Amino acid sequence: MPEAPRPETLRPGRTALALVALLGVATLLRVHEIGRQDFWIDELASLAVSRDGLEALVSRSKIDVHPPLYFALLHFWGRLFGESEAALRMLSVVPSVATVALLFRLGTTLRDMRAGWIAALLSATSLLAIDYAQEARSYAWLMFFSVLSTHLLVRWRLRGLARDALLYAACTAALLYTHYFSFLFVFAQALYVFVAQSSKDVPRRFLLGWCGAVAVALLAFAPWLGTFLSQFASVRTGFWIEPPHALAWLWAPLSFLSWWGPWSESLAPASFGIAVAFAAVLGTLAIVSRTSIGARLGAPDRADAALPAVEVTWLLGLWLTVPIACALLLSGFGVEVFSYRNTTVSAAALWLLAAIWLSRIASSKLRAVLLAALLAPSLGQLPGYYREPHKDQWRAAAAFVEAGYHPDRDVLAFDAPFIRFAFGHYAALEDPVIVSLQGDTLPAAERLWLVRAYAGPDSRSRELVAAWGYQRRSHFAARNVEVELFERESQPAD
Repeated sequence: MPEAPRPETLRPGRTALALVALLGVATLLRVHEIGRQDFWIDELASLAVSRDGLEALVSRSKIDVHPPLYFALLHFWGRLFGESEAALRMLSVVPSVATVALLFRLGTTLRDMRAGWIAALLSATSLLAIDYAQEARSYAWLMFFSVLSTHLLVRWRLRGLARDALLYAACTAALLYTHYFSFLFVFAQALYVFVAQSSKDVPRRFLLGWCGAVAVALLAFAPWLGTFLSQFASVRTGFWIEPPHALAWLWAPLSFLSWWGPWSESLAPASFGIAVAFAAVLGTLAIVSRTSIGARLGAPDRADAALPAVEVTWLLGLWLTVPIACALLLSGFGVEVFSYRNTTVSAAALWLLAAIWLSRIASSKLRAVLLAALLAPSLGQLPGYYREPHKDQWRAAAAFVEAGYHPDRDVLAFDAPFIRFAFGHYAALEDPVIVSLQGDTLPAAERLWLVRAYAGPDSRSRELVAAWGYQRRSHFAARNVEVELFERESQPAD
């Protein structure tokens, strides 16, 4: 019986057709129900920053504690396609789908076409990637630029062309203007370059060229450097991010595998965890039973070899671990920058490692079982993800107020200024009277509507309203948002 063709020997036309089909599936998963849920508070912050002119955009992005590239893209995107939930979120779908194609290319380069297909499939069906593709924030672009940067770095390492170096420098500059965790990602690449340079087969000009390319990227970032330093100082003096959990180093990779995330209140169902744990055990046995771990992860099957095995291991291992470890280290020194959203810059590294690991398993049946176990957490949670609300329900809160608001005797109060903007985006009230909870003048209105969101234990808004002589009469709670109606008492509260 003739031997089945190897994945890398498939006809280019069929490969392209299959890749287009996979990208189509990835697109459908990302656009399905994309506009059903309201903007959550961070998305509304993106809208607030991007809707004005470019000069105001730069000023507002300094307050948002993020670099301005994504907001500039959203500014022009909103002018072209509108500011609806579906329209603005589609700007994140584009890089998310492109990341799938890039991972196919990068996985094929680092290992073989089988690894490329597995990496692309993990990305295409990842609930993590789908969630950030359905969000008007910069994380889908952060993931895209991190994969593109790695692809350009590997291509430059293999070909040594000046054009690849220039493209890498441009991509690095775009990364820095997209998210500040890019600095940790570039640091991981620096460690890889210095490790690669220790090999006798790597020319010294690769190290010198990389230093030059990064210098060009940093020079391009120089106009924003002062703002970055001031924002970093503000993080040191106090920020909303809480100290990381003791097991954050483990939970971050679990979020890359969609065991849990912003769409869920807890870890994925136990059955999926058992499946993935089973996959890890079998995979470890498969690796140990063969040659060294480094060779298993990296050794290519093609004669036109890609990177050496050790380089692949260092490249992906540092990409996965360094941003997470550095963020945890900074948090240990009081700079609270660690959040699971920020660590998504490393997600693709884990997908590539898993893809290369699976591609080295000789048994096709075992490989299929392990791949199914890795896909199970995402695919199993998709129905609930599309069906259940996991973003702020501003529209429901606004409807509750609109149903009972009387302009002649009611006023509105908000727990914070950003809540006023979010509520106003969805409320259809005409010129409502707004009172400040920090004001010295007591409102004369008979009733007061208090809108709260993400109210922590330090919030004193209810006590302030009660001190004005109001008593709560009704309460409405939605996801992350609540509205309380107060009526004036005959005697002010003590």
